[in-house]
Amino acid sequence: MSKINHVAILGAGVMGSQIAAHFANCGFSVSLLDLTSSGKRPSLISENAIKKLLKLSPSPLYTPQIINNITAGNFDQDFKNLNQADLIIEAVIEDLSIKQNLWDQICKHARKDAILATNTSGLPLKNIAKHFSSKSLKQFFGVHFFNPPRYQKLLELIPGPKTKPGLLEEFAEFARLHLGKGIVVAKDTPNFIGNRIGCYAMQKSMMPLFEDGFTIEEIDILTGPLMGRPKSATFRTLDLIGVDTILYVTANLHAAIKNDECRNEFIMPTPVKKMVKQGQLGAKSKKGFFSKIDGEIRSISFDDFEYHSPKAINLENVAKYKKIPDLVKRLGALYDDPGRIGDFYRKFLLSLLSYSARRIPEICHNHQDIDKAMKWGWAWQMGPFEIWQAIGFQKILTDLKALSYPIPEWISRVDPKVGFTQSKPPFIDQFTIKQKRMRLIIDYKDARLLNWKQGICVFEFTGKANTISSNVLDGIIDAVGYVEQNDDFKGILIANDSSMFSAGANLAEMAGHVQNRDFAPINDVVNKFQQMSQVIHYSKKPVIPVVQGRALGGACEVVMAAPHAVVAQESYMGLVELGVGLIPAGGGTMRMAKLAATMAAEQKAFLVEPLLRQNWLTIAMAKVSASALDAQQKHYLSPNATLVTNPERRLHVAAQVLLQLSELPYRAPQASKFLALGANAASTFKAGAYNMLQSHFISEYDYFLACKLAHVICGGELTRATMVDEQYILDLERETFLSLLGEKKSLARIESILKYNRPLRN
Repeated sequence: MSKINHVAILGAGVMGSQIAAHFANCGFSVSLLDLTSSGKRPSLISENAIKKLLKLSPSPLYTPQIINNITAGNFDQDFKNLNQADLIIEAVIEDLSIKQNLWDQICKHARKDAILATNTSGLPLKNIAKHFSSKSLKQFFGVHFFNPPRYQKLLELIPGPKTKPGLLEEFAEFARLHLGKGIVVAKDTPNFIGNRIGCYAMQKSMMPLFEDGFTIEEIDILTGPLMGRPKSATFRTLDLIGVDTILYVTANLHAAIKNDECRNEFIMPTPVKKMVKQGQLGAKSKKGFFSKIDGEIRSISFDDFEYHSPKAINLENVAKYKKIPDLVKRLGALYDDPGRIGDFYRKFLLSLLSYSARRIPEICHNHQDIDKAMKWGWAWQMGPFEIWQAIGFQKILTDLKALSYPIPEWISRVDPKVGFTQSKPPFIDQFTIKQKRMRLIIDYKDARLLNWKQGICVFEFTGKANTISSNVLDGIIDAVGYVEQNDDFKGILIANDSSMFSAGANLAEMAGHVQNRDFAPINDVVNKFQQMSQVIHYSKKPVIPVVQGRALGGACEVVMAAPHAVVAQESYMGLVELGVGLIPAGGGTMRMAKLAATMAAEQKAFLVEPLLRQNWLTIAMAKVSASALDAQQKHYLSPNATLVTNPERRLHVAAQVLLQLSELPYRAPQASKFLALGANAASTFKAGAYNMLQSHFISEYDYFLACKLAHVICGGELTRATMVDEQYILDLERETFLSLLGEKKSLARIESILKYNRPLRN
């Protein structure tokens, strides 16, 4: 569906504006239209909605400049321009008459071949399209973006009354490829898949508060990461959504699902309704199920609707279960627990699994779509049927029958020896390292080199948080040499299946040497890190980092070292070493210095200085990119890096890039000198840091570190601008890094990260 270039979004509310933002992120020209305002600015509603996008956190935009891809308009003046749109998405308020009236106007102006979609969370499409012509009906279907559209992977597609064959499949591929979405096709039923199952799960998980004597805190412990759900669990999620919002959603759902045997289970408990009447709406009113009072997070008591300190947790063995790393084994143990924990999970899961099974084929065609909807839309690690399979297909089935839970007929056709089949990626370019079962070449501790296909090797981090230990450094150096010397191999992808590329250098490995004041081994590790960066950069065959999620500190330096990289747009890169009292010393500072010199029109001090100042400030403030596109603007990522919207495609895309580079044939970069500005420029940078200190923008130790960084990035004690080689700055990096390990405040920052996993501003 490459014909989509211009997109029109009608409705500039929260969802419409953010849908517009994500299409703009992905390179499309977008018109955002809303009601006409009186006065000199008829498109004021859309204009204000676009401006608001710049203020939202988390940002719906990859970079602030993306805003220029969105044009404001209004319904009165700009309907005539709808014939320019290849895709029209209506996203106005969930009011049937308003939607119908708007579509009457859209259909008069849209091109016959334009794709027509309504973004709705549950209104029947047959009613929305009641007045459509037969031609318009063929081009029409429903979309349900989950909020916020940039970050929520799930996109539900709903066939319209007469959507032409193949259109939905084409749009699904388009949305997966260009928007990075995970697609499920839902039937035209209330709240579709994700919110139908999700709202039921939310209701059932909160009921033990009112029925079984569990506290709010206990339920949030049991329904959070312990069972593979987000940290916000049940009640913090309700506060974030808004207690009034969830009350509105469940009331509408209750009214709409008149044939659902569990319809009355969607009625909110009376105390929750009272909360809404009293303005206890959640995070937006600063009081919901939780409220922060005198610096303490307290929870509501339904005896007096006041907030009290948490009661003692009465969950025997919960600490033991938290230590089980494998979710499948942990779920089995929680389900089998003989005490209150087991009582909670058996009651909750059996009702959820039975309800989910009974919704097939009502809301979708298969159980895999329910699993995908809950993982992509509600951030569950496992969907309902994957949980059923993990605990044991026959075991759950036996318990359901024993307790007389309704079981749909299709369950009887499931082979008990096999259980539920897992969904396969619908597209051949979506896969993981594990799925491809690559052959092991060399096993390094904390990493391994794998043989994939067509001469492509994969170097995979395997340590905790994919940190870069001394073993990983040795492994990369050895692997590059091995591949260079073997004619059967064309290059290396540095990749892993984790949601995080790497947390950076292994600080814990250094901690013991630092405490013993034994700096020689640390000097060796830093030397090795620099050597590894240079080996990647100057490799005779392509070495391509394949990045997703966080790539911080030393991991960012690995990516910066590579001449080519494939990076998912939702990647967050940064040289964050100053946050732990150090400076980048794995080649990161040197590359930022050299980049400024090579980006200048000529290697002259007055042209290089503003670019170098920008790079110095980026490192000094430990800035982390908000996206891959932002990483390019912050100069962490090369302009020729390949960016992918759908992270599941990154390995496939990286393989194509490597093969293409290999066929050119590949030419490694050549070493060259660059202009270092010297001590005078460093003094100017230090003066800038002093101004930030005086303005209380940074601490005294931040100022000290920024000055150390300025000394290195400008070339040390050089009395004038001088051409230097890379090793000159690398040596300054290493010397300064080691000297900072002798500073008490740097050690305190390192300790805070290692002990508490939080930065210290001392």
